[in-house]
Amino acid sequence: VADGWRASAWPMGSPGRLDAASLPVPAAPRVAMDGADLVFSLPLDAGVAAQLQWRSEAASGFWQPLVRYPAGAPRTETLRVPAADAARFFRWVAVE
Repeated sequence: VADGWRASAWPMGSPGRLDAASLPVPAAPRVAMDGADLVFSLPLDAGVAAQLQWRSEAASGFWQPLVRYPAGAPRTETLRVPAADAARFFRWVAVE
C-alpha cells in the first residue's frame, strides 16, 4: 500500500481511500466583510482540491460542504456568503 493509503482507515474497510492525515494543508483563506456578507478569498495550490465547509455550532455537529474546488492550476477563488440569522462556523480543508 502506497504511503498515505490505508485499506482499513474508513468504515467497512473501504480499500484504496486516502488517509486524511496525508492530504496537503491548503493555504489560509482571507475573509472580508462586504455589508453583511462574508467574502472569502480561497487560495488553491497546484494539484490540491479543497472544500469550504460550515456548521452552525462551534464544537458539535457535522461539517456541511458549502463549495468544492477541484485540483488544477494555482489560483484564488472568490466566494460571497450571504448573511444568515444564526452563527455559522467555517473551515477550509483539502479533499480527495
